[in-house]
Amino acid sequence: MLYQELSKIDGVYALKSYSNFILLRVPSGNISKKLISDGIIVRDVSNIVGIPNTYIRVTVGNREENMRFIESLKNILEEES
Repeated sequence: MLYQELSKIDGVYALKSYSNFILLRVPSGNISKKLISDGIIVRDVSNIVGIPNTYIRVTVGNREENMRFIESLKNILEEES
């Protein structure tokens, strides 16, 4: 469910995953900080060799947590555009 919803968001590219997290390419390195300030915990993977700072990792949660993350991400992207 989370992967499908993320795939619908312009400016976000979700890499398919067979684990409990999804790696996302997002338009800005500031998005992870804004999500964290919204109470959404994501991991900025810019410190991993070979992965640019526009990638974040999000753990798949329950339906409510996933929807809260999606809404927060959409709001942040809307503010940045």
